[in-house]
Amino acid sequence: MTTKDTTITVKELHACEKYSFVVAIVGPQSFGPPSVPIAVSTKFSPGAPPKNLQVKYDNETNRMSISWNASCPVIDVEIGYVLEVKDLFKNNISTIKLEKTKVVNFKHPIEKGLKLGTIYEIRVKTDNPNSKWSKGVQVKTRHVPIPDAVTVYNQLVDKKAKKAAATDPQEQVVVQWEKPKKLPAYMEQDKLHYKVVISRDPHFNETELTLNVSDTKLELPQEKLEAGRLYFVGVSLVDSEGYASPLNRVGPFNAPVPQEDIVVTPSGAAGVLVPIFIVIAVLGSALGYYMYRNRRLARNFAAYASRYNAASGTTILNTNSLDDDEDDDSPIIRGFADDEPLVVS
Repeated sequence: MTTKDTTITVKELHACEKYSFVVAIVGPQSFGPPSVPIAVSTKFSPGAPPKNLQVKYDNETNRMSISWNASCPVIDVEIGYVLEVKDLFKNNISTIKLEKTKVVNFKHPIEKGLKLGTIYEIRVKTDNPNSKWSKGVQVKTRHVPIPDAVTVYNQLVDKKAKKAAATDPQEQVVVQWEKPKKLPAYMEQDKLHYKVVISRDPHFNETELTLNVSDTKLELPQEKLEAGRLYFVGVSLVDSEGYASPLNRVGPFNAPVPQEDIVVTPSGAAGVLVPIFIVIAVLGSALGYYMYRNRRLARNFAAYASRYNAASGTTILNTNSLDDDEDDDSPIIRGFADDEPLVVS
């Protein structure tokens, strides 16, 4: 603390503590040497906050143990205490008043009434009208049990049940899960429901659709989803007071496309079929031209096709027909007369 005076008041000191005070000059160019330390001990104050507040939470039993010490190790008068337990999720505050006593070490258990899936802040003070709260301690309880075996699949719409107007079968997305097997005692008779969250973001920072259902199966309306879009789904268990479990996430899945939206236009069909016909025509013309230019290939193919037995799947080849191919390699003999020489080419 700094001041221009020669006196100063120090507040918010704890009771029954020993403090050491040192004074030194500050500036204008540097720090001066410190004074000789002076030790001062504070005395007991009925409104001083308790010390050493600690909270231990048991996940298995959902119980809480709170302990603290009085502001002074020895107290000559009886003091009562007020314990405050604040639910940060619902912003509910419950107080517990303890009887006056000279005891300086306290331990108070809370075995009932704690909710899952929230954070509690605990403070304590004396019952003095001007007393001050101790520093709060926060404790997080275990989460609400998560739904099991979440699956997403597509199924055809039952026309009779849904009275579908479309002539073709329609698909819809179905989300299915199971109730948690282990629930705390206070939730067994509670009216539980499920929150189904649909999002395009795998981290669920933004949601597209949130639905509350009481059953373990949900048929997503097709009109709520954008056809062909990728979605992620998460399911959470929620009790009657709004305490919810973390999301059990699955995905991604594709939103189905309605049959009436699948349209093949004549121009689109022509755009596919015309190139196919052109390719077939070009290949056929190329094959015909190649066979015309290669007489041996044409004769061999004709001989093979004419002797193929469809019943037995065998081919009988006439070696004479194949020998005819040698004519292409035989020399051409021209006619000649007695008065001119023989010409062989």
